[in-house]
Amino acid sequence: MKIGLLTIHRTANYGAVLQTFASKVFLSKYGLVDIIDYSNEHLVKNISLLRFSFSLHGIKMFLHDLLRLPFRAVLVFRFSSFFNEYYNLTKKVKSDDLLNGELDFYDAYVCGSDQIWNPDIVSAFGKIDKNYFLYFSPRDSLKLSFASSIGHHVYNDFEKKEILNLLHDFRLITVRERDGVSQLQTFLENKEIYHVLDPTLMLSMDDWLKELSVSEILKFKKKKYILVYSVPRSDLLAKAVDFFRKKFNLEVIALDPMLFPLSKSDKHIMTAGPKQFIELFYNATFVVTDSFHGTCFSIVFNKPFASISSGKRSNRVTSLLNSLNIKNRFVKTEDDFPDIDATMDYSLITEKLAYSRKQIEQIFDQAFLQ
Repeated sequence: MKIGLLTIHRTANYGAVLQTFASKVFLSKYGLVDIIDYSNEHLVKNISLLRFSFSLHGIKMFLHDLLRLPFRAVLVFRFSSFFNEYYNLTKKVKSDDLLNGELDFYDAYVCGSDQIWNPDIVSAFGKIDKNYFLYFSPRDSLKLSFASSIGHHVYNDFEKKEILNLLHDFRLITVRERDGVSQLQTFLENKEIYHVLDPTLMLSMDDWLKELSVSEILKFKKKKYILVYSVPRSDLLAKAVDFFRKKFNLEVIALDPMLFPLSKSDKHIMTAGPKQFIELFYNATFVVTDSFHGTCFSIVFNKPFASISSGKRSNRVTSLLNSLNIKNRFVKTEDDFPDIDATMDYSLITEKLAYSRKQIEQIFDQAFLQ
């Protein structure tokens, strides 16, 4: 079987890139998987050396990239090298190419994961991108979604009608957050919506190390450290880092491509590629993060962690932590800091993940093989 996977894949974002890779690995049990190299005009700039748009934010972003250009160049090179080595890409296509049937030869089309169904993410104008709903695929093809995410977006009535039409012939719809299930179920009454793990959690620790041929970073191997990984760069996270540095008396390594890390650190790593990201998590003693995928990889590598609230964008994190019964690792205020321990018992979490993986495999087995 030939499978075309469409997701947010060509970007200098660790979570997006690693979920793409994990999705490819998972789906490979059903056939040969190609990652559709779709150039979304809004997202494609994220892998550019110098990003720019006609807005105050765009100008600030351009100046920031210019100031850190040597570091940005290394970062983009490492991400691009990862694409070439670990992706199986189609030719580059734009929306018109897809609609003209240039990739209409797959037996199955899969969309997901990441926030592909969040119009605020995939469009500069907050519009739904129909391609991420496989609008272009042939009528008789098999269509499935794998852990597609709406993020914290709430669909309006117009969007609901549009999505109802876009998803009507999907054989399987799976999403990443429980509130995403609830939202879709309100207007997709005749469809069963499944809540599933993010693809990064479908691979075990051993799977990640094997699939990426990851070796430990020797200079960090014997050194204990707190790894700090921030995407929203919340003020609460900076306070958390100061607290846990003092509590555990450990060196702090900031994995942060920005010119200046959000919090005080002993080492600032700006140029890590996806494999270096995995290695840094694997070797960490403790993790402080306000990122969804930072939380995912803390769990994958059995690390004690503090998952810091980023406000309304935390629904993905809380959904995951609640499903694994570890909501005590979520930090909403400074008052929660003392409750976070330096150790975690992962025995029950590992069992829950294994059970969830098996359930998800059964759902996809049925969808692909029926």
